[in-house]
Amino acid sequence: TIGWGAFSSCTHLVDLVIPGGVTNIGGMAFMGCSRLMNVTLPAGLATLGSSAFEDCASLAGIIIPGGVVNIDSHVFANCTNLSRVVLTEGVQTIDWLAFLNCTSLKRITIPESVASLDTWAFIECTNLTQLCFSGNPPAVVPPSFSWGVAPTIYYRHGTTGWGTEFCGRPTAIWPEFGEPALAEGRFAVPVHGGAGQSVAIEACADLNGGAWEIVASGTVPT
Repeated sequence: TIGWGAFSSCTHLVDLVIPGGVTNIGGMAFMGCSRLMNVTLPAGLATLGSSAFEDCASLAGIIIPGGVVNIDSHVFANCTNLSRVVLTEGVQTIDWLAFLNCTSLKRITIPESVASLDTWAFIECTNLTQLCFSGNPPAVVPPSFSWGVAPTIYYRHGTTGWGTEFCGRPTAIWPEFGEPALAEGRFAVPVHGGAGQSVAIEACADLNGGAWEIVASGTVPT
């Protein structure tokens, strides 16, 4: 266990690897570590306390293991450089203000295991344009996005319960990518669904904080 506020405001901390034996990270444990850029969480982590990484303004990316059932309030609030969030299958709830003011976050995928989503989790994420759901619609409160959040809602072909809007935002089928291959001497990636939508392929050498670059883009043919 890493206790409440254990490393709060350690402003010279840059890289953090939590060892495999740690299952609980207390509230405010790394709050205000303003230079913290790279964090690796262990696969066996079960609890990520409220405000654990709040105000970590340099944090660029995070992979949250599926053992963390609840994404608590303010966990990544004011992480203004956070642009890449991976929620692993197993996460069940996303609490209010969990990603407050993460202004670099443009896209996030909600795993099928998520059953409850507080739409205020993304308040002031003003650049969040894509919210992608792997499964059927979760229970939501409140029933609309607000405070500068206006994403398009994407859902997978074959899931049920989706209409033309979700929480007041337009919906669209999530383009599915097949296995990349060489076709006629060119690199090709099959796309299923999402006709007429713009797509981009990004590449990154470091999932724990490296920069993502668009290597190809285009429009799915109708």
